[in-house]
Amino acid sequence: MAPLPPDSPVHIYQEIESVSHYGETVNVVEKLQLFWQQKSNQGTPLRQGALVIYEGVPATDPPYTCYVTLPGGSCFANFDNCPTKAEARRSAAKIGLMNSLFNEHPSRHLSKEVVTRLVEEARLSLQVADPSTDPGVNAYQFMLEQNVGKTMLQFQELMTV
Repeated sequence: MAPLPPDSPVHIYQEIESVSHYGETVNVVEKLQLFWQQKSNQGTPLRQGALVIYEGVPATDPPYTCYVTLPGGSCFANFDNCPTKAEARRSAAKIGLMNSLFNEHPSRHLSKEVVTRLVEEARLSLQVADPSTDPGVNAYQFMLEQNVGKTMLQFQELMTV
């Protein structure tokens, strides 16, 4: 099996959980920016170019919170209790990078089969006499069908007001 290119999504994901030969962890802030720069270079249309935006919640004492907004518009926050602002930024970048990489997997692309399954799940979750006539589910189905071929993250960004 040929080695993965250093900027491939799979290689980057593997690096997130590994430690380099020098005992230093991977710079996830840099890797997230690199990932979106690569997407931009490949011709992916992005709202704000390949710019990844970080915003910290104003606080004078820990725990600190940081949000990362991806070029497509999705926003993620740090998950950990972070004792420093830098750690909060790294934590948010890790969540953003993992979501970005996961979104690249073929199973995250909307296909006719995926749309059928999602709509069926939505209808089964309703507790009404005839869920096939529910206007909310019908609107959901229409929006999904209009976005076949896109990723779930792109669909989420489209649906976010």
